Amino acid sequence: MRPPRTPADKPRDLHIVIETIDHSQQRYPTVGDWQIDKAGNLHITVSKMSDQRYEFLVGMHEAIEAYLAIHAGVSPEAVDEFDRAYEAKRKAGDDSEPGDDPKGSIANNTRSARRNAPRPGGYVSCSSSPSLRERCRPPDRSPGGGG
Repeated sequence: MRPPRTPADKPRDLHIVIETIDHSQQRYPTVGDWQIDKAGNLHITVSKMSDQRYEFLVGMHEAIEAYLAIHAGVSPEAVDEFDRAYEAKRKAGDDSEPGDDPKGSIANNTRSARRNAPRPGGYVSCSSSPSLRERCRPPDRSPGGGG
C-alpha cells in the first residue's frame, strides 16, 4: 500500500482485507480501524452493525482514509496516536470524530472519505451546495419513489 518512491520502484499488488468484528474487539472505541501489515497489505476492521450496508460503507471509508493518508506521507502510527488521544479527550455527548479536528494530520482526507458516507441516523451532508446535497440523499424506496 506504500506509494512507489521513484519511477524505478515496481508497484506491488494491492491487497485489502475488510473484516467485520464484534465492537469489543476493536483496538480502541471506534467502528472502523485500519492497519498496514508487514507485507504492506491494508487490513480494515469494522464493528458489526444492525445493517450490513453501514458495515460496507464504514469499510470503504476506512479504505479511502488509509489510501489518502499513506499517499500523503502520514504513517498509520501517526493516525493511531492522534485518534487515540482525540478519543481520550472526548467529552460525554460529543459525537464528533478524530477526522473532524482540523489539527489532525489527515483531517482533510477524512472529510473527503466521509463526504458521501451514511450514518445510522441519516446521511452526512456532501456539501453546502444544495445541488450536491440532493445527489447525496438516499434513493426514495417508498411506493412510487424514484429509486
